[in-house]
Amino acid sequence: MIRRLLAAIFLLVAGAGAHAQLGTATSPSVYITDSGRRPIDVLEVGASLETGARGLQPGRMYEFEITLADKRVSYARLQADASGNIAPFILWFQSGVIGCSLESVRTGQIYPVSFRDFEEAERSLEGQRLALSLREAQPLGSEQTPGHPPTNARPLAELSVPLVPRRSPVVLSSDEKGCLTNSAETASHDMFVSGRNFPAFIYHEQFACRPHSDRQDGIHLLDATHLVDAT
Repeated sequence: MIRRLLAAIFLLVAGAGAHAQLGTATSPSVYITDSGRRPIDVLEVGASLETGARGLQPGRMYEFEITLADKRVSYARLQADASGNIAPFILWFQSGVIGCSLESVRTGQIYPVSFRDFEEAERSLEGQRLALSLREAQPLGSEQTPGHPPTNARPLAELSVPLVPRRSPVVLSSDEKGCLTNSAETASHDMFVSGRNFPAFIYHEQFACRPHSDRQDGIHLLDATHLVDAT
């Protein structure tokens, strides 16, 4: 009798523990990754902020927001999948470095936090923290747009992201002076590639690729040119 009673108590305690762990696992959470989908806890200045979420209600809409010193940096509105997850996506490109992008120059678009080059971004952002928040999307009023969500929505999850100087290598498309470009017109001018933070006195292989459109299930890249140069 005593053995049966102890066994029943053990099962109750184990069940309660499993339920608690399950509750923790399914609580809404937000996280950041690098471009290889590896978890990180800091963002190097010049890198894009990629974020995802888990423990959400399947099929519901959620809002991601980044702020810096009470200024909105970026915002996105996405739907959770059938498993209650939102896969990592880029919420803030290259930590605000917009360089000499043709589109931004033509439209005169103003970004809340933007820099022409990586050096300017590091001077401004080093040592600061981004505030990343996740909210359940609220119905929009007649005068609201998806870019301006209701301010009374309570965060389901929050994350403080330190900004640190970039140490890892980076390759980017640029103009002939090394200024970052995010877009270019086909056959309008030469294509230039720049890089930062590479070890000195090594060889780099650079490839320029063109899209292969014979198949419809995605973009496939084929080697178009091959250049080896010394640094």
